[in-house]
Amino acid sequence: KDPTSLESFSKELTGSQKQSISKLSSLAEIQQQQTPKVVPEPSWDDLRFVAFHTSIPFVGFGVMDNAILILAGDAIDYNLGVWLGITTMCAAAIGNIVSDVAGVLLGTAVEDFCANTLKLPVPSLTTAQRQLRSVRFANQIGCAIGLVVGCVIGMFPLLFLDVERTHALKKEVALDKLFQDVVKEAGSLVGAQRTQLYILCHKPKQETEK
Repeated sequence: KDPTSLESFSKELTGSQKQSISKLSSLAEIQQQQTPKVVPEPSWDDLRFVAFHTSIPFVGFGVMDNAILILAGDAIDYNLGVWLGITTMCAAAIGNIVSDVAGVLLGTAVEDFCANTLKLPVPSLTTAQRQLRSVRFANQIGCAIGLVVGCVIGMFPLLFLDVERTHALKKEVALDKLFQDVVKEAGSLVGAQRTQLYILCHKPKQETEK
């Protein structure tokens, strides 16, 4: 323990002895680093808290994603779907692209809202505990549950959308196209320069009172 005696001892060592001592100390440090540290497993309460803490932001993501998907898909189906003739599934796919882009752009706002406004407490886990399989699995379960709950809540625009409006407009456009094709083909068959189509509509017979 006396620094003077250690200094005098080091002076008495030869160069090869000093190299051997240096190698032994290096090997001891490597073995100490490679020795696996026992990380304590979190309790069930901690894992449930981790899942709950992770699920809250994904509820917001699910609400935003599904609501934007439905609103954008309906708007695209009503406008582009009718006039360009794209299918409802194609309109839904385009709406999904819009909702995904909105989710990426607004993701930081959702995270800031959960952290600053809601002020959710952070689970008291060490860095080593956060790398455990159980903690990562709890994170995944929380993400899945939050996303499902958010997507179910995000279906609320279906309560206000007029689905029959789009179908009626598509039928009207299809009938107009059919009538135009009929007039065009009839004119080409008879060699007429101008053709008109008259449609006779019968009113339904009223039932006589007994």
